[in-house]
Amino acid sequence: MLQTLYETTDGEYFLSTDKRHIDVDVVHRFLAESSSWARGIPRETVEEAIRNSLCFGLYRDGALLAFCRVVTDGATFGNLVDVFVLPEMRGYGLSKMLARRLPSGIKENGRRKKNGTPRGAVFVSYLS
Repeated sequence: MLQTLYETTDGEYFLSTDKRHIDVDVVHRFLAESSSWARGIPRETVEEAIRNSLCFGLYRDGALLAFCRVVTDGATFGNLVDVFVLPEMRGYGLSKMLARRLPSGIKENGRRKKNGTPRGAVFVSYLS
């Protein structure tokens, strides 16, 4: 199991891969109710996916505002999935902030190839 901790701040925002910070209720609710790619996904599946992925959460005052997972072999490959910014937080540049910080977190973990899903395309351009 991949055990990696990466944390940084950007003004009032905090980015972390520490899964103890993740509000699974928020992630599950967004994926199950608002996403086009995981609508209706069971909470247990989300929990397992989080357990088995490198997750990045962007927070302000402890509240999860944006999230993504990197599905990785832990050595050479990382696929960016489940990328979202909560609808009420869109338009504040959070996706760009998250994208700027992802390369550092991924680079520290030794990945040499990164992929993105169509929904994660905005991040892929920043990861190149």
